Amino acid sequence: MGNLQRGVFVAAIPTIVQTCYFIINFINKNFILPKALKRLFDHVINEHLKLKYNKLPRGVLNPYLPGFYGETFVGKGLRTCFKIAGPIIWISRLIICFLINLIPFLGPFLVILIRAQRSGFNKHKRYFHLKGYSNAQVFYIWINSKAIYFFFGVTTLLLESIPFVGYLFIFTNAVGAAFWAGDIEKQMHSQLTKKDFSKDEKQI
Repeated sequence: MGNLQRGVFVAAIPTIVQTCYFIINFINKNFILPKALKRLFDHVINEHLKLKYNKLPRGVLNPYLPGFYGETFVGKGLRTCFKIAGPIIWISRLIICFLINLIPFLGPFLVILIRAQRSGFNKHKRYFHLKGYSNAQVFYIWINSKAIYFFFGVTTLLLESIPFVGYLFIFTNAVGAAFWAGDIEKQMHSQLTKKDFSKDEKQI
């Protein structure tokens, strides 16, 4: 009987560890780290784009968004549905991820796949704020960039799930997201410059 109890306890250890790590990560990422990550993101953007601001205000970056020509009726309807169902979806996803995380060894990897797209996208939320994007523009990016944010999310979550070292990767991933945003901004600036140059040539 003693051996059986010991065996059950040993078998339950991975699940207990995974559950504790899941809860600690949830608290850290949602309540403790956001302010520090926001400051880090702003600092990298400030340095990378040479903005020379003490504090980055909303809309400090150019609001240009390639391919967006205003919100359609269908797009507004979809966005409204997502907004209404948002809290229910968030709670449902949290409960599902928590239950799946209880599966020994395999659970955390399945949770990463479920959370990857949203997690990758959220790492650029601050960038969208600095661009001054409307909810419609952010939703447009979400709909049209799911694949790239999914793979970005998988990579970052895998790194962040490494015990102990994962907390370091939370900050390095924020730096990486900021550099990526800075590169996107430079590309957009280059596109705008080319457009303005071509317009000037036509006028001449």
